Formats: sequence, C-alpha cells, structure tokens
Amino acid sequence: MMKDSCSSIFESRGSGTSVICTSLTPVFPSSLAASGVSPVVSDNERCDVQPATAAMQSATQSEIQRPCRDIRASSGNPDRECTSDGRLKPRECRALTAWSRRSATCRQRTGLGLLLWRKDAAMLEENVMSVIPYVTKIDFTSPRWNRDAWARIQADMDSSKQRTIHCSGTILAVRPGEALKPFLGFQTFLCTRLLPLPDGNIRRVNKEVIFYTNLTRGGQPGEIIDSFVNPFTKETVRVVHAINDPFNYTISETLIMAPEDFGGDPSKLIKLPLIFPWQELDGETLVLATDMHLNYKNPLQPDKWPRESAGPKAQVSEMMRYFVKRKDLENPALSAVPYVGTWQRVTPWLPWLLMGQSPGHCMYISTMTTVADAAGLPKHVREYAEKNCPHMLTAPTEDYGPSHSSLELYARQQTPAPAV
Repeated sequence: MMKDSCSSIFESRGSGTSVICTSLTPVFPSSLAASGVSPVVSDNERCDVQPATAAMQSATQSEIQRPCRDIRASSGNPDRECTSDGRLKPRECRALTAWSRRSATCRQRTGLGLLLWRKDAAMLEENVMSVIPYVTKIDFTSPRWNRDAWARIQADMDSSKQRTIHCSGTILAVRPGEALKPFLGFQTFLCTRLLPLPDGNIRRVNKEVIFYTNLTRGGQPGEIIDSFVNPFTKETVRVVHAINDPFNYTISETLIMAPEDFGGDPSKLIKLPLIFPWQELDGETLVLATDMHLNYKNPLQPDKWPRESAGPKAQVSEMMRYFVKRKDLENPALSAVPYVGTWQRVTPWLPWLLMGQSPGHCMYISTMTTVADAAGLPKHVREYAEKNCPHMLTAPTEDYGPSHSSLELYARQQTPAPAV
C-alpha cells in the first residue's frame, strides 16, 4: 500500500476524480479503500481524493452550510467543534489522523473529511469503536503481553468505552538546606480512550486536567483555587490550572529511546522491546512500574520568561506504580483492568508561582485509581470542571493534535509576567 506514488494513483483513477498531492503523511486504514477513497501511498506524499461530480460536491458543501448545532444534534456528538459563525469545522484532518501516529496539518477545505463524515460515518464507527484483541496469559518476557496489559490498565480495549482516572495529592517544595514543605494540593483526572491502528498497535487518545488546591489543616488537598499567596515570595499570583487537550501517544510492542537517554545520534533512535519491570508482591497482586526521566529544552526560556522560567532546561521525572490483581489480568472478559496506584512527579517550579530561577523544585505525591465515569469524581472537582472546562469530562473519540506538555501549553497560552 505504501509503494505507489501519488501521481500514479492520479493516473490510474482517471479523469473522474480530483487528486491533490501534498507533503503530509497520515495513514489511512485499509478499510477506507473499499469505500472508494484512496489510501496514502508513500512516506512523503498524501493523496486527498475529492469527488469530481457536481452532485457530490454540492452535497458536501451543504454539510458546511448546515448550522453546527444541527449537525452536533443529529450526529449524537455534542463535542463537534463549531466556528465562530456557527458552522461545522471541517473534520478531514481529524478523520485522517485517527488512523495515524503522524501529525497532519488541517486545512479549511471541503471534500474528503466532510464527505467521509456524511457518507461513511457508520463505517468509521464500526471500525474505530471496536474491541481491540488482547492476550491475557501472563508472560513478563513478551512485548505483546506487556503492551496489552499496559493498555488494559491505561484504558479500555473496547473503543466504545472511555476510562476515567482520578489522582489526588500534595505538592512539596524542595529547597536546598531545608526540609521538604507541603505547600499546594492538586486534583487530577484523565479521560482516555483506546483506538486501533492499522499496523496492529494502539493509539491512546486522552484529555488530562490538573486543578490546584489549597491544603486542609490536615495537609490534604482542599478547595480548588484561582489565586494563591506564594509562601516563599509572599506575592499573590494567579493560578494556571493544567488543561491538556489532547495528550496522546501510541502503545506498541517497542519502546523508542530518546537521544538524551543514550547520548546517540538523534537520527538513529534506539528501539527496545517493551518489557516492563513487573513485581510480584504475593500470589495475587502484581505491580507495574512505569518511570520517565526527561531533561529537555525548556519551552519557557529565561530571556523571554524571566519570572516564569526555572532555567534553559526542564528536568522532569514521573514515576507511576499500578497495583493490579493477577486474576484480573488473566480474565479474558475484562477489556479494562481495575487498579489502585501512585503517581509521583519531579518538576521545576510551576511557572505561575513566578519563582524564576530560585534554587529548588516541586515534588508531586499522589494516589490514583479508576472511577466509573466523570460522575465518580469528587463532587467539587466535577462541578469545577463542569463550570470551567466541561469538554474535559469526556475522552476523545478520534485522534487529533498535536499533543503538548503543560510547559508548552503555558508558553502558547500565557504571556510573560511584568517585572517587579
């Protein structure tokens, strides 16, 4: 499927079809070819097939003319995006990237995306919203079993279902020469869905939120706050909660090592079999450990963000522990595996604290578990989300992007604080 050129498909399809070749590289599922839509055929070209008949072009254009609210209602998808004038945003890019690990550039154009939405919505639903095959026989040395076990813990192999994860914890200040000091609380939730990829791997599509809170007298996360008196500078600062939509990645049988992890050639990334360090606590409980240690260029460079930036590099680590029952992993009826766990994070000072390059950093400590859905979140967390970011309470139903870290989003969405 990936060997023919875009121009050769243009020639083979003849004059009845208009083909646009671009440098984008998303991947179509093979099932789309059966609907008369050409697949992507090379690593450096894309063939966007548009209907050439006036009747089909008119039908596609009519979808744009329909008010967005009507399309949202008829499609049963209240999350469809609308333009400022109430029209439906073209969805072709998201329809494509739902099947791809590569990113694509969305263009405001009629044709493929809206045609697929109108003509092939049922087919896409049938293919995307399906149960992804998984293995259940425990084999710690098998990349396939590790992949499937991790996916069933992260979310649900039934793509029609989302998984909601809740974390609650405390942020400690780590400063040289001082005892660690709890100074903030937080409430986190993730809404996640798994989608099958044409190569057999799994795309994890996800939204995640961190709401910052005060601390109760007992040192537990309290009420969600929008302003905060920094105990180290005595300055009242505006709290910037983390609203990450989306944060997606692919779950496969290989682990790709970043250049900073091995000091090698960035053009020759090292791929390792996906083998996690599982621990057997007893005859019934297994522990999955997933750690990530990063040291990358800070999106908030000190010259532009003197008060927000902790320095030229961002040193970030995340350590997760998932406690699961052996019988649940072995149960073929469970497309999602229940767990309880912990999430710990080491990160620079939160930029909205306006600590600049003051020595020290933040340490997050929390517990995490799954809840049935958004209704299972703590009442004050759910109500704050319903008021301020209701779209975050449901998982994506398709792959879109790009994904950004919280520091990248801060750099994109905020402006540098004035000097004092």
